[in-house]
Amino acid sequence: MSSIATISKLLKLKLAKDALVSTDSNLEVRLKPKIENDAVQEVTLSPVVELSIDKGNVFHPGAELIIIVPSSRNEEEKLMKACIGEDNLFEEKCSVILDLTNEEYDSSGDINIIGSYNKFSPLCRVKTSSIGDANIFESSCSVQYQDSSIGNGNVVAPLVHITDIDKSNLLAHETVLYNIGEIIGGTHLVPKKRNHTNGIKQNKEEVRILLKIAGKTLKEHHNIMEESC
Repeated sequence: MSSIATISKLLKLKLAKDALVSTDSNLEVRLKPKIENDAVQEVTLSPVVELSIDKGNVFHPGAELIIIVPSSRNEEEKLMKACIGEDNLFEEKCSVILDLTNEEYDSSGDINIIGSYNKFSPLCRVKTSSIGDANIFESSCSVQYQDSSIGNGNVVAPLVHITDIDKSNLLAHETVLYNIGEIIGGTHLVPKKRNHTNGIKQNKEEVRILLKIAGKTLKEHHNIMEESC
């Protein structure tokens, strides 16, 4: 099933000419109702976010991108304009959730929710308010940074789990988080970290190589969304 039908009511999508988005990926907007006087405000079904996906992005089948915004107060509010930079790789069954409910929004400009040259590996789960450039999230890692943003040039190794509880700004700049998936008593350990020297440069080079292969595979074997959605 094409995801276009799923997103059309709440999301206006603008794709760059050479952005490759599988029709079996899931691009979605979710509304978080505002509660005033113990009453949940009515949720609109008109578009609330205009998402621009820049050139070179690749979304594999099963990749998931969810944007969470406050429910609109009225029909006169302008679309929230969000954008994703160039050359990001969203692999199978990755889940990227951008929670914008606490973000200040100026209707005269765009919100840069994801930068460029990021890699979201299969089965990774990332929830945050924004993501910078050249970060690599390896398979089955989980990053729950709901009240924080993620910087540039970081690597989260496979099976690493990190949450807002670990308030030490671990993913600000060029850091590798790892713990080999260690679990004690059912609880994931706080990951170890080390500096990732020239992390932005190294991660960009890795993502560039992977995108060439991923883009070719997607065009040859899967259905691609049209530019206007």
